Amino acid sequence: MNLFSSKCIYKYISFCISDKSVNVSTHSSLNTFSDLHHIYLALIMLKSFCPKPRHNMATWNLFLVIMLMDIMVSGWRFGFGADGLSMQYYSFSCPPAEGIVRDTVNKALRSDPTLAAALIRMHFHDCFIQGCDASILIDSTKDNVAEKDSPANLSLRGYEVIDDAKEQLEQLCPGVVSCADIVAMASTAAVFFAGGPYYDIPKGRKDGRISKIMDTINLPAPSLNSSELIKMFGQHGFTAQEMVALSGN
Repeated sequence: MNLFSSKCIYKYISFCISDKSVNVSTHSSLNTFSDLHHIYLALIMLKSFCPKPRHNMATWNLFLVIMLMDIMVSGWRFGFGADGLSMQYYSFSCPPAEGIVRDTVNKALRSDPTLAAALIRMHFHDCFIQGCDASILIDSTKDNVAEKDSPANLSLRGYEVIDDAKEQLEQLCPGVVSCADIVAMASTAAVFFAGGPYYDIPKGRKDGRISKIMDTINLPAPSLNSSELIKMFGQHGFTAQEMVALSGN
């Protein structure tokens, strides 16, 4: 077997970018030392993926060093960015992810075109509170009232579309695609279906575990005037023009 065979490299990279090798927690950047440790473990695993050459061990050792340098220097494009997001995040772990979400959304919107606005609104209400972590999907318990049951969110629709996409992805790629990414990808698919532009988004969001009704106080109320809305959106980095675009006016 050639030391640099595509099968060998594919197995190596797949291991490096799997959840077993890099763990990005919600609302935090990568832990550099921890990830370098996991990269080191990945190099050890490489020895099991790719057989050692019978001769020229120096070439083998040089190959390991080059691969380590490649991951450290240019490997960020596979999802090792400072925020853990990447356009190619699921390229190896679940390539059909975006297509499955898009097809699921399109199927639902053909039956009910009004769900396009609903999916976009769901994404907005999710992101505006504690970031895009799918906490809007968490159900309330006897000890906690979740965001979903806030008066501001009772009119949200489209949960069944997200559930459908998640169920399909779990059958194909169990435990890989986050609900947060599904909500985000569903909103982009909804924009395109409704006649808006197509745009790609980085993936790699992690699902939140906390959802509290009290946090929905940070959602913009319909009673706010323009100055108050501009200020509130400005706190999230939006200009007045971007706020108007998001509002659909």
